[in-house]
Amino acid sequence: MVPNTFEAIAVGNASRQGFAYVVGYVDKIKRKNDDDFIPMSEAAGVTNGNDGVLMAGGRYIFTDGTEIAAINQQISDVFNTLFAKVERSFKLAEAQSLKAFLQYTDQRSVGDDLIGEFDTDLLSGKVEYTAGRATLRLGASTTGSEKGIQKPYGNPANYLSVIVEDFDRSDEDAWMIGGNYNFQRLGPGEFSMFANIVKGDTPDAGPTASTDQTEYDLTADYRINEGPATNLWVRLRAAYINQDEAVAGGDDFFDFRIIVNWSFDAL
Repeated sequence: MVPNTFEAIAVGNASRQGFAYVVGYVDKIKRKNDDDFIPMSEAAGVTNGNDGVLMAGGRYIFTDGTEIAAINQQISDVFNTLFAKVERSFKLAEAQSLKAFLQYTDQRSVGDDLIGEFDTDLLSGKVEYTAGRATLRLGASTTGSEKGIQKPYGNPANYLSVIVEDFDRSDEDAWMIGGNYNFQRLGPGEFSMFANIVKGDTPDAGPTASTDQTEYDLTADYRINEGPATNLWVRLRAAYINQDEAVAGGDDFFDFRIIVNWSFDAL
């Protein structure tokens, strides 16, 4: 649960409506299991690299809640990543809504191509239909055939990234179905659950071959909002990954996590 930590300088604003922007330079990263900060280019795979990441991005949120955003990040002589997204909600009827999400990532080597020459992209989208306390979710994504998305600094930008797998490997086509349900009141708190099934298909032969896989996820959340344990949040997460064992590297496995968060006043 320890996050990646960065040494950086940036300017911008964080407006919740209208225009927001950020411009900055990220010099070093301390990854969650490391003890020391290292240059961003070294974290990206450059031996003895000493360069950081230049970034600039903007976002606009309209009065109806529609959001558009884009950000560009570049490491000199390594690679450039451009990410853009648009999200919009539609009111359907009483206690019913539809929300659409679309995002695109373009990533390519630049300059001296210090980790190799490549040019790839990822297109991902999903829709969520909410009726009362229930939500149904459908999504799909496709990744360029030359290389998978490089993500040495944190979580990937893919709506189909779930508990274990990110589904952004080279030439991977993936789809998702999932749902949420809020049971609301249960004792001193609220109980909710959500589940996802994501299936990814990749080439079975050739230089970008990898195993097809399906991930089945279930998450249960219980948040206490009264009494001495107010603000205690317990999360249980389980994932089963089924991989095609006919391809080298394929193996089925199970992942289970217990996460406890509690915010309280120390004095």
